Amino acid sequence: MLKRTVLLTGGSGFIGSRVAVFLRRCHDVVTIGRTPLPGVPHIQFDLAGSEVLEIGKQLPEGAILVHAGAAMRRSPGDDAKPGRFWYLNVEGTRRLMRAFATRPPSQLVYISSVDVYALSAGPISETSLEGPETPYAASKLEAERLIQCFGSEQGVCTAILRLGSIYGPGEEAFGKLIPIAIRAALARQPVKVFGTGSAQRDVLFVDDAARAVEAAVRRK
Repeated sequence: MLKRTVLLTGGSGFIGSRVAVFLRRCHDVVTIGRTPLPGVPHIQFDLAGSEVLEIGKQLPEGAILVHAGAAMRRSPGDDAKPGRFWYLNVEGTRRLMRAFATRPPSQLVYISSVDVYALSAGPISETSLEGPETPYAASKLEAERLIQCFGSEQGVCTAILRLGSIYGPGEEAFGKLIPIAIRAALARQPVKVFGTGSAQRDVLFVDDAARAVEAAVRRK
């Protein structure tokens, strides 16, 4: 396999940190964002900032961009501040695309969310209707459109991964079912049921999500 340079946003996050582990097995990884990973080359760039850097010029030809950085919805209470999602996920993505305007990556992989789909009584697939129900989901769908426009205008091969309900080490900070249920069980307390308990969903282990990103990078 050809070893290439992969630029990764969100490398210090729940998903991004595991993506970095898998990508580093075959590629040179450079993280981009506010928080570096120990031992990994890093470019300082704030998605919520105002500066626009020409990041592309700092990298070799053929570099790949994996955009995993985002404001995450950790619990329903986060919806009280919808502007945070729009500013980081939409305007931050727009700022990132501008940073590559003069020297685009050879490939662009964007980590989106299954939340962009409308609620459905049956299983959700790639053909399901879009219909985001939260500010977070709306911001991720709009960021997808920015990525698609950038790819089309610049002739960049793009892949958008709408990852489902991810769980695993590092999710402790999120107010979601699996970490909450595990903590309750370990404390010998009742496990709280959200809603009626009738909802069904597939869950995805974080390392399997990272493998999916790795496969998207390898496919070209």
